[in-house]
Amino acid sequence: MRQKKRKKKNHYHDFQLYDVKKLEDFNNREQELAKKRTTTVEEISRLRARMRDERSTSRRMNLQSQLSNLEVKLASDFDLTAEEKIEKDKLVAEGFPDWSRKDFRSFCSSLERHGRFDVINVVKDVMNECGKAENEVKRYFVKFWMHYQRISEWKKILEKVERGEKKIHRLRQIKEAINDKIQRHISNVYAHLLTDKNAPRPPSSQLLDKCWQSMRLYYGPGTKLRSYNEEEDAFLLCMMHKHGYGATERIRMEIRRAWQFRFDWYFKSRSSQDIHRRCETVVKCVIEEQKKREKEKERAETQRRQREATGLNEVIEIS
Repeated sequence: MRQKKRKKKNHYHDFQLYDVKKLEDFNNREQELAKKRTTTVEEISRLRARMRDERSTSRRMNLQSQLSNLEVKLASDFDLTAEEKIEKDKLVAEGFPDWSRKDFRSFCSSLERHGRFDVINVVKDVMNECGKAENEVKRYFVKFWMHYQRISEWKKILEKVERGEKKIHRLRQIKEAINDKIQRHISNVYAHLLTDKNAPRPPSSQLLDKCWQSMRLYYGPGTKLRSYNEEEDAFLLCMMHKHGYGATERIRMEIRRAWQFRFDWYFKSRSSQDIHRRCETVVKCVIEEQKKREKEKERAETQRRQREATGLNEVIEIS
């Protein structure tokens, strides 16, 4: 007689945001109940066979009693309770069975690129890469941050996301520092144009093209290298403002096209890696200058408050 195939065990993956431990407990319990059911069915078959061969009435009655007890048990004792079924169904409904490991990797990569707060771009990335509906990705995003500790490698994933967020923060800081430096320079050079409300204001890019040679940079100790001069560094800064920090190949092409450097063979022959390294140095100078200005501003504000406090005390003493 061929044995009935045992029901396959369900597989739940942590990246599908199931509570794997609880569901595995339910699965194990169901497997145990299934084994007990099989054992009871075999026992019922043996009792029926013995009843057919038994001639003694008392023994047949005893076997019938055992058989009835086992049949009652078979009907009710080898399934999950109603409460357990409700809890299991709830746990199963929390998961995302249609999400593959590839979908999960795409989601994590997008979190690293955009950070945990940029829901719009994370959802857009996963939709484009995995072909999933917007509502589904949004629902996964919310559930992920509610239950990410269900994933075995959640610490490693969180570390990568945090590293990505630090990079985003630094790029934002660089962009703000560059923009602040450029706008202050334009304001200083073209103060007469910018204060006249009736005069049309040219775009910042046009103003910058005519005045970047006069820009002055703050160099800390040991920063300014002999290989580059201040005009070259100012040009790099303006190109970062135009194309973005990290666009070294575009900046390299701008250097080759700029007539101001047509005889500057050293500057024109720099590779993308050389330009990137020098841009890093220029950015550090700009950030240091910004910090210096902020400290000076704080110092001036502190002195102003002290003067006001001193003046107030004098007034009180006189009165």
